[in-house]
Amino acid sequence: MWIWQGRQLLIRPIRPEDETTLGDLIASLDAEDARMRFFGTMRSLPRSQLARFTQIDYDREMALVAIERDSDGLERSLGEVRVVADPDNAVADFAIVVRLKSKGKGLGRLLLQSIVDYSRSRGTGELRGETLAGNLRMQHLAKDLGFELKTGTDIGTVDLRLPLREHDRN
Repeated sequence: MWIWQGRQLLIRPIRPEDETTLGDLIASLDAEDARMRFFGTMRSLPRSQLARFTQIDYDREMALVAIERDSDGLERSLGEVRVVADPDNAVADFAIVVRLKSKGKGLGRLLLQSIVDYSRSRGTGELRGETLAGNLRMQHLAKDLGFELKTGTDIGTVDLRLPLREHDRN
């Protein structure tokens, strides 16, 4: 349990029963946030995709959700970060999304640092991500956490790279 913005927040691995709260999180995104996360205008996911995002292969994937409970005990997801590793665990790709009303308050940093720590503990060699060139907030966060930023191979993108093992830093 974390205290964040004076409220209790639980950061835990995603579970199949999080399908509804994850769907609500995605639906809460404004058009610009949806474009930054999905590189398109998607603001809702089909149930099959939500099921895929919540029923993960824990050997190669991890998704952490930031959950807040309201006074009635109902859970709401404020953010989510995930990694998917290659079969050798040499490289894992990550993605992150934070609810609009929670942006700019340190939740993205908390989630990204949590998945970096998780990946390092699993022996992952490197974390990789890709963001749109206009997503300066993500670029600043990644840089603050030690990621290297390079112009992406796709036009208008930036590649984010964080070596996690000492011998991969060369």
